[in-house]
Parts: sequence; structure tokens; C-alpha cells
Amino acid sequence: MKAIFSVLTICLLSACASNSANVKGQTAVNDQLKNDTYRMFKVLASAQMKCDDIEYADVTASEVEGDIATETWIAHGCGKTAPYTVGFIPSPMGGYTYHIQQKK
Repeated sequence: MKAIFSVLTICLLSACASNSANVKGQTAVNDQLKNDTYRMFKVLASAQMKCDDIEYADVTASEVEGDIATETWIAHGCGKTAPYTVGFIPSPMGGYTYHIQQKK
């Protein structure tokens, strides 16, 4: 039952991915993970920047150490910018998870 739930969850998450994230610059992750991350990135940046129109993210730094990647993504929208640290770590369930945090 747990395995079926995990597969179902992965399928649902994959179906929600947009076709193309508006991410400029070089990221260390594949397109599906980039799209999934960007979708949540836009929601978070929109709330924190008080901007309903995040136009794109610009990847300005990407460091890979083993299986872990840490990147700097800059949100652009409403004439403002805000930097975020985006971390990608292997998940015990397979694949990767991401963590997004606004830089101070």
C-alpha cells in the first residue's frame, strides 16, 4: 500500500509540472526538477516580494558537491529582484528534493 501511495504521489506531482520553466542561466538539474522547483519558486517569491507577476528566475551560481547541488536563483518581477538559495538533495524515496530560501 505504501509503495502504491508513493507511485501515485510521484505521478500526480509529475503531471503538475509545467512544460517549460522560465529559468535563465545554467542549472545543475534536469528539466523536470527545474520545472517543479520553478513552480514553487514563483509562489514563494511572489508572496515574499509582494508581486503577482514573477517573470523569470536567473541562475547566477551553481555548485555541485557529490550528489548535492546549491544554486543562487534571482527572482525578477514587478521591477524588483530578490536572491534565493535553492538546494537540491537526494531523496530517500528516490529522485531529488529541493529547498528554497530567500537570502537576507
